[in-house]
Amino acid sequence: MIHEFLQQLDEPFTGEALFDHLSDIVYFIKDRSGAYLVVNTTLQQRCGMQTKAQLLGRTPCEVFRSPLGNRFQEQDQRVLKTGKPLLS
Repeated sequence: MIHEFLQQLDEPFTGEALFDHLSDIVYFIKDRSGAYLVVNTTLQQRCGMQTKAQLLGRTPCEVFRSPLGNRFQEQDQRVLKTGKPLLS
């Protein structure tokens, strides 16, 4: 039933517009390589970017200084490898 509903949408629902209105939450979707596909305004602003497009296609190592970018990228790989979410 939900699958049928989602197929009726013009574009895939990524949550981007919703999370743009939650200024205390960083939201993003990444691909398997860790590159950003969708980001919200909070992440854009915290990274000092003028537009969201400046983040798209880039990995945490390309956006954040070491060791932070490396840590984020390692966390991504751990989640993909184990299938377990990061909590807290």
